[in-house]
Amino acid sequence: MTSTRSFLALLITACAASEDAAEVSDSSGGKADDTAGTRRLPADLPAWGGSDAARWSPEAIVANAVTVELQRDPSARVSIPAVLWTSHLAPFGDGQTNAAVSLASWRGTRPPVIGTRRGTRVTVRFDRTLPISDDTFEVWTQTGAWMTSVASTRTTEGDWMIAIDEPLDRFVVSPRGWRDGFPLSFALPVTSVDALARTLPASQRTLPEGEPVVDPVGAAGDSAYATLRVSSFPAGFVNQTPYVSDDLHAAFPQSGAPRITAVGGASTWVAEAPFKNLYVCFDERSLGREAQYGVPSGAGWHHIGDAGESIVSSLEDSPVLVGHAAGAPAAPPSGGGFAYGLDRATTYALLQPGQAFTTPRGDFHWYAVHHAQHPCVQIWVHACAPDPNAPSMACD
Repeated sequence: MTSTRSFLALLITACAASEDAAEVSDSSGGKADDTAGTRRLPADLPAWGGSDAARWSPEAIVANAVTVELQRDPSARVSIPAVLWTSHLAPFGDGQTNAAVSLASWRGTRPPVIGTRRGTRVTVRFDRTLPISDDTFEVWTQTGAWMTSVASTRTTEGDWMIAIDEPLDRFVVSPRGWRDGFPLSFALPVTSVDALARTLPASQRTLPEGEPVVDPVGAAGDSAYATLRVSSFPAGFVNQTPYVSDDLHAAFPQSGAPRITAVGGASTWVAEAPFKNLYVCFDERSLGREAQYGVPSGAGWHHIGDAGESIVSSLEDSPVLVGHAAGAPAAPPSGGGFAYGLDRATTYALLQPGQAFTTPRGDFHWYAVHHAQHPCVQIWVHACAPDPNAPSMACD
């Protein structure tokens, strides 16, 4: 193996005995107090999928683990290794097809590995039940080249914890002596709504009669759903009453009955000019149905087959929990594979008011609804595949 220490100049430090005592930073490198204006998840949020952890689906297991990290720091990004299954089911007749997340051969109500990036610091927690015999861990590039070794500490709960004082986007980590590793990614294509709108050609920044493409009805506020229900929609929209769906990409086809991956539907108003621009209001969180199926409220994972799709948070004052995964898995460590068959890094964050989350063709996304009332967003469909590193509505 060839060391690439000099490439990253990693400053590796041992994490404190408990992550709760660690210094938390936001995405700009400031201390946790700098995130006071960042919208948070409720501190008393009930568990996704109901109170019986034995009934949790992989979607609920992942959502619950992510929620703990985002309640510590709402500006953090969280990554969990998983598997994504695809299908050919396109329930809305567009390019988006239903998918499902799996934890493959891992068994447990906690993911085996949880990565969190807070500002410039990355921490990785390894579950206490993993058969780890060495307290040193190896870090690999996403192309499978070894980077460095990292010492660990044990938390009060017995988990192994490593810390890397370098804002890595994508890498693979493995316990020393293992041939297989766990992929992690903190890359998430998020920009501001204003910045995304500015990438539109001038001819597409307004509807046919001059209304702005950002919230053309003027529904933003405490009651966006109530406003939309009684609004008269301008030229460019194809429906005045909402299209109502019972679920959102939440039925994954399999032999026998479909696997339910989420609960809750949506009301949708669609504009086709100057481009496809939707108002979507999700059903409020349903704790009873979550417990029935062991899944979160919201949308199931889906694979983006259109050029791209952006969730535009232009209407609400509260965040939305979103997830993303690249279309292709990472490369395993040199000479090895992926532990427990978990070959895909999934990434999670809170989409804040005023932000847009863009998923290019071939990638996956997911979102959960924690709201007690119908939250609303806009969804913009791209004409050309956007660059995930610089989301844009333009066609170059």
